[in-house]
Amino acid sequence: MRHVRLRGLRVKLENSFEVPAPPKHAWALLMDVPRIIPCMPGAKLDEAVDDANWKATMAVKLGPISLSFKTDVKREEADEAVWRAKLSAKAREARGRGNASATIESSLTPQDGGTRVDIVPRSWSRNSPTASRRSSRRARRRRRRPSRRSRSR
Repeated sequence: MRHVRLRGLRVKLENSFEVPAPPKHAWALLMDVPRIIPCMPGAKLDEAVDDANWKATMAVKLGPISLSFKTDVKREEADEAVWRAKLSAKAREARGRGNASATIESSLTPQDGGTRVDIVPRSWSRNSPTASRRSSRRARRRRRRPSRRSRSR
C-alpha cells in the first residue's frame, strides 16, 4: 500500500482487480507494455526504444487545466517465477511547468480460476517550477529584511 502524507494524515493508495485468465496469460499481457499504455486514460505510446524502455505522452486534464507530459517508462524488474514486475516512469511537462517520477510494482496471484492483479505505487515525486520560484523568492526576502536585533540598535 502507498502512504501519502497530507498535513499529518496518511493515505494508502493501491489498485487491485481480477481478470478471468490464468496467471501465465495475465503475465504475458502485463509484460506487453506497448499494449498496456493505451489502456490508461490520456496515454499514448510514442516509441518503443527497446524491450525494456518506452516513450509515451500522458495528457492530464484537471478542470480548466490541461497538462501534457513526455514520459520515459522503464521496466526495472520482471520476475516471472513470482509474477512480480516493477516499472519506473519519469515525466516532463511539455511546456516546462514541472516534472514527476514514479515507481510502480505489479504482482499477480492465482485466484478462483483467474488472476488477481495488484498495482501499488512504491514511490513518486513531483517538482513544480512555480513552487520552486516561490520558495526562492521567500528566501531572498528573508535575507534582505534586517533582523529585529539590528533594527532596535
